[in-house]
Amino acid sequence: MNSKIYIYGIILFAIFAVLTNQIVHAEDIESIQPEWTESLADWWLEETISDNEFTQSLTYLTNNEIIKIPEDKKTKIEFSNPSLMQNQEFGKFSIFYMSIENYGIEPYPGRISSPEPYSKEMKAEKIEVWLRQNQYFEKQITYLNDNMKLPHDIVIGLGECQEEKSFYNQNTKMIVICYELIFDVYDRLTEEYKSKGVSEKQISNITLDVVDFIFYHQISHMLLQVIENNENKTNSNNNESFIDTLSNHIKLKIQKDRENYSITNISIWFKIMHEVENLKRPHMWNTHSLSLERLSNIACQDSAFSSTVTLNYIQKGILSKQNIIECKSVLLEQKIKLEKISNTILR
Repeated sequence: MNSKIYIYGIILFAIFAVLTNQIVHAEDIESIQPEWTESLADWWLEETISDNEFTQSLTYLTNNEIIKIPEDKKTKIEFSNPSLMQNQEFGKFSIFYMSIENYGIEPYPGRISSPEPYSKEMKAEKIEVWLRQNQYFEKQITYLNDNMKLPHDIVIGLGECQEEKSFYNQNTKMIVICYELIFDVYDRLTEEYKSKGVSEKQISNITLDVVDFIFYHQISHMLLQVIENNENKTNSNNNESFIDTLSNHIKLKIQKDRENYSITNISIWFKIMHEVENLKRPHMWNTHSLSLERLSNIACQDSAFSSTVTLNYIQKGILSKQNIIECKSVLLEQKIKLEKISNTILR
Protein backbone atom coordinates (compact mmCIF):
# COMPACT_ATOMS: atom_id res chain seq x y z
CA MET A 1 0.00 0.00 0.00
CA ASN A 2 2.79 2.42 0.97
CA SER A 3 4.60 1.63 -2.31
CA LYS A 4 1.50 2.51 -4.34
CA ILE A 5 1.06 5.79 -2.46
CA TYR A 6 4.69 6.66 -3.07
CA ILE A 7 4.49 5.86 -6.79
CA TYR A 8 1.38 7.99 -7.14
CA GLY A 9 3.27 10.80 -5.42
CA ILE A 10 6.13 10.55 -7.92
CA ILE A 11 3.67 10.61 -10.82
CA LEU A 12 1.92 13.70 -9.44
CA PHE A 13 5.31 15.33 -8.86
CA ALA A 14 6.30 14.64 -12.46
CA ILE A 15 3.03 16.00 -13.85
CA PHE A 16 3.35 19.10 -11.69
CA ALA A 17 6.91 19.62 -12.91
CA VAL A 18 5.78 19.40 -16.52
CA LEU A 19 2.87 21.80 -16.05
CA THR A 20 5.01 24.37 -14.27
CA ASN A 21 7.76 24.06 -16.91
CA GLN A 22 10.31 22.91 -14.33
CA ILE A 23 11.66 20.12 -16.53
CA VAL A 24 13.12 21.66 -19.67
CA HIS A 25 12.13 23.64 -22.71
CA ALA A 26 11.00 21.50 -25.63
CA GLU A 27 14.11 22.22 -27.68
CA ASP A 28 16.40 21.02 -24.87
CA ILE A 29 14.53 17.90 -23.81
CA GLU A 30 16.82 15.51 -25.70
CA SER A 31 19.94 16.59 -23.87
CA ILE A 32 18.87 17.71 -20.38
CA GLN A 33 17.37 15.60 -17.60
CA PRO A 34 14.89 17.02 -15.08
CA GLU A 35 16.88 18.53 -12.23
CA TRP A 36 14.48 17.22 -9.61
CA THR A 37 15.33 13.60 -10.50
CA GLU A 38 18.52 14.08 -8.50
CA SER A 39 16.28 14.10 -5.43
CA LEU A 40 14.91 10.71 -6.50
CA ALA A 41 18.46 9.32 -6.52
CA ASP A 42 19.13 10.87 -3.10
CA TRP A 43 15.99 9.32 -1.58
CA TRP A 44 16.99 5.93 -2.96
CA LEU A 45 20.62 6.03 -1.82
CA GLU A 46 19.55 7.28 1.63
CA GLU A 47 17.02 4.38 1.75
CA THR A 48 14.11 6.77 2.18
CA ILE A 49 12.54 4.71 -0.58
CA SER A 50 13.11 1.03 -1.31
CA ASP A 51 14.90 -0.52 -4.27
CA ASN A 52 11.54 -1.65 -5.63
CA GLU A 53 9.98 1.83 -5.28
CA PHE A 54 12.95 3.42 -7.02
CA THR A 55 12.75 0.92 -9.90
CA GLN A 56 8.99 1.44 -10.33
CA SER A 57 9.39 5.22 -10.29
CA LEU A 58 12.20 5.16 -12.82
CA THR A 59 10.22 2.79 -15.05
CA TYR A 60 7.25 5.17 -15.07
CA LEU A 61 9.41 8.23 -15.76
CA THR A 62 11.31 6.58 -18.63
CA ASN A 63 8.24 4.92 -20.17
CA ASN A 64 6.52 8.31 -20.28
CA GLU A 65 9.68 10.02 -21.54
CA ILE A 66 9.79 12.39 -18.59
CA ILE A 67 13.34 11.11 -18.29
CA LYS A 68 14.94 10.95 -21.72
CA ILE A 69 17.68 8.51 -22.63
CA PRO A 70 20.32 10.26 -24.80
CA GLU A 71 20.48 8.88 -28.34
CA ASP A 72 24.14 7.89 -27.98
CA LYS A 73 23.26 5.81 -24.90
CA LYS A 74 20.41 3.86 -26.49
CA THR A 75 21.04 0.22 -27.39
CA LYS A 76 20.86 0.02 -31.17
CA ILE A 77 21.31 -3.75 -31.36
CA GLU A 78 17.97 -5.25 -32.41
CA PHE A 79 16.90 -8.87 -32.63
CA SER A 80 13.56 -10.48 -33.29
CA ASN A 81 13.01 -13.66 -31.31
CA PRO A 82 15.77 -15.87 -32.66
CA SER A 83 15.85 -19.62 -32.22
CA LEU A 84 19.43 -20.78 -32.56
CA MET A 85 18.83 -24.47 -32.09
CA GLN A 86 16.68 -26.65 -34.32
CA ASN A 87 17.56 -29.81 -32.37
CA GLN A 88 19.14 -30.87 -29.10
CA GLU A 89 22.69 -31.21 -30.43
CA PHE A 90 24.37 -28.28 -28.71
CA GLY A 91 27.82 -27.00 -29.52
CA LYS A 92 30.50 -27.40 -26.86
CA PHE A 93 33.26 -25.17 -25.52
CA SER A 94 36.75 -26.65 -25.41
CA ILE A 95 40.23 -25.40 -24.48
CA PHE A 96 43.26 -25.43 -26.74
CA TYR A 97 46.59 -24.73 -25.04
CA MET A 98 49.02 -23.90 -27.81
CA SER A 99 52.33 -25.69 -27.30
CA ILE A 100 55.09 -23.34 -26.19
CA GLU A 101 57.76 -26.05 -26.35
CA ASN A 102 57.63 -26.88 -30.03
CA TYR A 103 57.09 -24.13 -32.58
CA GLY A 104 56.70 -25.17 -36.17
CA ILE A 105 56.65 -23.26 -39.44
CA GLU A 106 52.89 -23.60 -39.92
CA PRO A 107 50.65 -21.12 -38.02
CA TYR A 108 48.91 -22.39 -34.89
CA PRO A 109 45.36 -21.58 -33.80
CA GLY A 110 45.48 -18.63 -31.48
CA ARG A 111 48.64 -17.17 -32.99
CA ILE A 112 48.45 -14.02 -35.06
CA SER A 113 51.92 -14.35 -36.53
CA SER A 114 54.77 -16.80 -36.20
CA PRO A 115 57.39 -15.65 -33.71
CA GLU A 116 60.89 -14.70 -34.83
CA PRO A 117 63.03 -16.47 -33.91
CA TYR A 118 61.22 -19.73 -33.07
CA SER A 119 61.91 -19.92 -29.36
CA LYS A 120 59.76 -20.02 -26.28
CA GLU A 121 59.26 -16.94 -24.14
CA MET A 122 59.67 -17.46 -20.40
CA LYS A 123 56.80 -15.07 -19.61
CA ALA A 124 54.50 -17.18 -21.80
CA GLU A 125 55.61 -20.33 -20.01
CA LYS A 126 54.97 -18.65 -16.66
CA ILE A 127 51.44 -17.60 -17.67
CA GLU A 128 50.60 -21.07 -19.02
CA VAL A 129 51.77 -22.77 -15.81
CA TRP A 130 49.73 -20.25 -13.80
CA LEU A 131 46.60 -20.85 -15.90
CA ARG A 132 46.90 -24.62 -15.63
CA GLN A 133 47.40 -24.40 -11.86
CA ASN A 134 44.37 -22.25 -11.11
CA GLN A 135 42.18 -24.07 -13.68
CA TYR A 136 40.24 -20.87 -14.42
CA PHE A 137 39.31 -21.71 -18.01
CA GLU A 138 38.55 -25.35 -17.20
CA LYS A 139 36.01 -24.19 -14.60
CA GLN A 140 34.47 -21.64 -16.94
CA ILE A 141 33.90 -24.03 -19.84
CA THR A 142 32.16 -26.39 -17.41
CA TYR A 143 29.77 -23.56 -16.48
CA LEU A 144 29.33 -22.57 -20.13
CA ASN A 145 28.69 -26.12 -21.38
CA ASP A 146 26.21 -26.74 -18.56
CA ASN A 147 24.26 -23.55 -19.23
CA MET A 148 24.71 -22.45 -22.83
CA LYS A 149 23.27 -23.75 -26.09
CA LEU A 150 25.09 -22.98 -29.32
CA PRO A 151 24.74 -24.25 -32.89
CA HIS A 152 28.44 -25.13 -33.19
CA ASP A 153 31.55 -25.79 -31.12
CA ILE A 154 33.64 -22.91 -29.78
CA VAL A 155 37.36 -23.25 -29.00
CA ILE A 156 39.07 -21.19 -26.31
CA GLY A 157 42.54 -20.65 -27.76
CA LEU A 158 45.26 -19.84 -25.22
CA GLY A 159 48.71 -18.97 -26.49
CA GLU A 160 51.23 -16.43 -27.67
CA CYS A 161 50.04 -13.86 -30.19
CA GLN A 162 52.98 -11.43 -30.36
CA GLU A 163 50.48 -8.79 -29.25
CA GLU A 164 48.57 -7.87 -26.07
CA LYS A 165 45.17 -8.84 -27.42
CA SER A 166 42.06 -10.94 -27.05
CA PHE A 167 39.46 -11.42 -29.77
CA TYR A 168 36.82 -13.68 -31.30
CA ASN A 169 37.75 -15.16 -34.69
CA GLN A 170 34.51 -15.85 -36.53
CA ASN A 171 36.21 -17.90 -39.25
CA THR A 172 37.88 -20.38 -36.90
CA LYS A 173 35.12 -20.18 -34.23
CA MET A 174 37.81 -19.45 -31.68
CA ILE A 175 37.98 -17.03 -28.76
CA VAL A 176 41.66 -16.12 -28.44
CA ILE A 177 43.18 -14.99 -25.14
CA CYS A 178 46.80 -14.00 -25.61
CA TYR A 179 49.41 -14.78 -22.97
CA GLU A 180 51.01 -11.40 -23.69
CA LEU A 181 47.83 -9.61 -22.55
CA ILE A 182 47.58 -11.64 -19.34
CA PHE A 183 51.26 -11.06 -18.59
CA ASP A 184 50.84 -7.33 -19.28
CA VAL A 185 48.02 -7.14 -16.70
CA TYR A 186 50.05 -9.07 -14.12
CA ASP A 187 53.23 -7.11 -14.83
CA ARG A 188 51.56 -3.69 -14.54
CA LEU A 189 49.81 -4.67 -11.30
CA THR A 190 53.10 -5.96 -9.87
CA GLU A 191 54.92 -2.77 -10.82
CA GLU A 192 52.16 -0.64 -9.27
CA TYR A 193 51.47 -2.51 -6.04
CA LYS A 194 54.25 -4.89 -5.00
CA SER A 195 56.35 -2.05 -3.56
CA LYS A 196 53.29 -0.99 -1.54
CA GLY A 197 53.15 -4.27 0.34
CA VAL A 198 50.52 -6.02 -1.77
CA SER A 199 51.24 -9.75 -1.79
CA GLU A 200 51.84 -11.80 -4.92
CA LYS A 201 48.68 -13.79 -4.12
CA GLN A 202 46.59 -10.61 -4.05
CA ILE A 203 48.09 -9.47 -7.35
CA SER A 204 47.34 -12.91 -8.79
CA ASN A 205 43.69 -12.64 -7.64
CA ILE A 206 43.30 -9.18 -9.21
CA THR A 207 44.82 -10.50 -12.43
CA LEU A 208 42.34 -13.39 -12.46
CA ASP A 209 39.40 -10.98 -12.09
CA VAL A 210 40.70 -8.98 -15.05
CA VAL A 211 41.08 -12.19 -17.07
CA ASP A 212 37.48 -13.06 -16.12
CA PHE A 213 36.32 -9.66 -17.38
CA ILE A 214 38.25 -10.03 -20.65
CA PHE A 215 37.08 -13.60 -21.25
CA TYR A 216 33.36 -12.94 -20.76
CA HIS A 217 33.61 -9.77 -22.82
CA GLN A 218 34.81 -11.92 -25.73
CA ILE A 219 32.12 -14.53 -25.00
CA SER A 220 29.56 -11.74 -25.44
CA HIS A 221 31.10 -10.60 -28.73
CA MET A 222 30.86 -14.20 -29.90
CA LEU A 223 27.22 -14.57 -28.80
CA LEU A 224 26.08 -11.47 -30.67
CA GLN A 225 27.95 -12.63 -33.77
CA VAL A 226 26.30 -16.07 -33.59
CA ILE A 227 22.82 -14.54 -33.20
CA GLU A 228 23.45 -12.06 -36.03
CA ASN A 229 24.55 -14.87 -38.34
CA ASN A 230 21.46 -16.87 -37.40
CA GLU A 231 19.21 -13.92 -38.30
CA ASN A 232 21.22 -12.88 -41.35
CA LYS A 233 21.67 -9.44 -39.84
CA THR A 234 24.64 -7.11 -39.63
CA ASN A 235 23.92 -5.24 -36.42
CA SER A 236 26.74 -3.22 -34.92
CA ASN A 237 28.76 -5.61 -32.78
CA ASN A 238 31.11 -2.90 -31.52
CA ASN A 239 29.03 -1.23 -28.81
CA GLU A 240 31.53 -1.93 -26.04
CA SER A 241 29.23 -0.66 -23.30
CA PHE A 242 26.42 -3.03 -24.29
CA ILE A 243 28.92 -5.89 -24.68
CA ASP A 244 30.04 -5.23 -21.09
CA THR A 245 26.43 -5.22 -19.92
CA LEU A 246 25.67 -8.48 -21.71
CA SER A 247 28.87 -9.99 -20.32
CA ASN A 248 27.90 -9.17 -16.74
CA HIS A 249 24.34 -10.38 -17.36
CA ILE A 250 25.58 -13.75 -18.62
CA LYS A 251 28.00 -14.11 -15.70
CA LEU A 252 25.23 -13.43 -13.19
CA LYS A 253 23.24 -16.22 -14.80
CA ILE A 254 25.86 -18.95 -14.95
CA GLN A 255 28.91 -18.36 -12.75
CA LYS A 256 28.98 -20.56 -9.67
CA ASP A 257 31.69 -18.55 -7.90
CA ARG A 258 30.17 -15.11 -8.44
CA GLU A 259 31.13 -13.95 -4.93
CA ASN A 260 34.77 -14.00 -6.03
CA TYR A 261 34.13 -11.59 -8.90
CA SER A 262 35.23 -8.03 -8.11
CA ILE A 263 34.46 -4.84 -10.03
CA THR A 264 36.82 -3.15 -7.57
CA ASN A 265 39.71 -5.25 -8.90
CA ILE A 266 38.74 -4.50 -12.50
CA SER A 267 38.69 -0.79 -11.66
CA ILE A 268 42.31 -1.03 -10.51
CA TRP A 269 43.34 -2.23 -13.97
CA PHE A 270 41.20 0.40 -15.73
CA LYS A 271 42.75 3.18 -13.68
CA ILE A 272 46.29 1.95 -14.28
CA MET A 273 45.69 1.75 -18.03
CA HIS A 274 43.98 5.15 -18.00
CA GLU A 275 47.30 6.65 -16.89
CA VAL A 276 49.35 4.83 -19.55
CA GLU A 277 50.35 7.10 -22.41
CA ASN A 278 51.79 6.43 -25.85
CA LEU A 279 51.27 2.68 -26.07
CA LYS A 280 53.54 1.86 -29.00
CA ARG A 281 52.36 -1.69 -29.71
CA PRO A 282 48.85 -2.93 -30.54
CA HIS A 283 47.00 -3.30 -27.27
CA MET A 284 43.53 -4.09 -25.99
CA TRP A 285 43.49 -0.56 -24.56
CA ASN A 286 43.44 0.91 -28.07
CA THR A 287 40.90 -1.54 -29.52
CA HIS A 288 38.41 -1.64 -26.67
CA SER A 289 38.62 1.89 -25.26
CA LEU A 290 39.07 1.13 -21.56
CA SER A 291 37.86 4.55 -20.44
CA LEU A 292 36.78 5.50 -16.92
CA GLU A 293 33.31 6.25 -18.30
CA ARG A 294 33.09 2.66 -19.45
CA LEU A 295 34.19 1.49 -16.00
CA SER A 296 31.40 3.57 -14.47
CA ASN A 297 28.88 1.92 -16.81
CA ILE A 298 30.12 -1.54 -15.77
CA ALA A 299 29.71 -0.69 -12.08
CA CYS A 300 26.26 0.77 -12.74
CA GLN A 301 25.11 -2.45 -14.37
CA ASP A 302 26.75 -4.68 -11.76
CA SER A 303 25.09 -2.81 -8.88
CA ALA A 304 21.75 -2.95 -10.74
CA PHE A 305 18.92 -1.63 -8.54
CA SER A 306 20.54 -2.24 -5.17
CA SER A 307 21.04 1.03 -3.31
CA THR A 308 23.59 -0.60 -0.97
CA VAL A 309 25.88 -1.86 -3.75
CA THR A 310 25.44 1.35 -5.77
CA LEU A 311 26.40 3.50 -2.77
CA ASN A 312 29.43 1.30 -2.16
CA TYR A 313 30.68 1.96 -5.70
CA ILE A 314 30.04 5.69 -5.28
CA GLN A 315 32.07 5.76 -2.06
CA LYS A 316 34.93 3.97 -3.83
CA GLY A 317 34.90 6.56 -6.60
CA ILE A 318 33.92 4.05 -9.28
CA LEU A 319 30.43 5.48 -9.80
CA SER A 320 29.36 9.13 -9.85
CA LYS A 321 26.25 10.10 -7.90
CA GLN A 322 25.37 12.67 -10.56
CA ASN A 323 25.09 9.96 -13.25
CA ILE A 324 22.92 7.50 -11.31
CA ILE A 325 19.57 8.43 -12.89
CA GLU A 326 20.95 8.31 -16.43
CA CYS A 327 22.87 5.06 -16.04
CA LYS A 328 19.98 3.28 -14.29
CA SER A 329 17.57 4.52 -16.98
CA VAL A 330 19.85 3.09 -19.66
CA LEU A 331 19.95 -0.18 -17.72
CA LEU A 332 16.15 -0.35 -17.78
CA GLU A 333 16.19 0.26 -21.53
CA GLN A 334 18.66 -2.59 -22.02
CA LYS A 335 16.84 -5.08 -19.79
CA ILE A 336 14.44 -6.46 -22.40
CA LYS A 337 17.24 -7.01 -24.94
CA LEU A 338 19.42 -8.72 -22.35
CA GLU A 339 16.64 -11.11 -21.36
CA LYS A 340 15.85 -11.87 -25.00
CA ILE A 341 19.48 -12.76 -25.72
CA SER A 342 19.95 -14.83 -22.57
CA ASN A 343 16.67 -16.69 -23.19
CA THR A 344 17.97 -17.50 -26.67
CA ILE A 345 21.35 -18.91 -25.69
CA LEU A 346 20.89 -20.20 -22.12
CA ARG A 347 19.40 -23.58 -21.28
